[in-house]
Amino acid sequence: MRVSLLVLCVACLLVNVHARKLISCRECEIMAHSVERKLARGEYTPEQMEEVLDEGCETLYSDEPQVLEACMTTYDTLIELSGQGYPADVTCEMMGNCEN
Repeated sequence: MRVSLLVLCVACLLVNVHARKLISCRECEIMAHSVERKLARGEYTPEQMEEVLDEGCETLYSDEPQVLEACMTTYDTLIELSGQGYPADVTCEMMGNCEN
């Protein structure tokens, strides 16, 4: 269990190294709480949520490819972490978007 958690955290940091520069701590926290609420309420499956949020990112950032990619990467990682039971309050910190 600890090894998989460590691997997951390292993967989050590596995948998100570019995204965390483009998505602020506050933006990440808002995104994380939105994902957590929607999954907890059963409004979407993780797969449905990924599709909806990717469309939202595309709508907001279609003219900014780097921010678009960062938005999608951040949401994908948040959905994965939330699905594994991590609370929204710690996911952005785990991903490196927020410092202690």
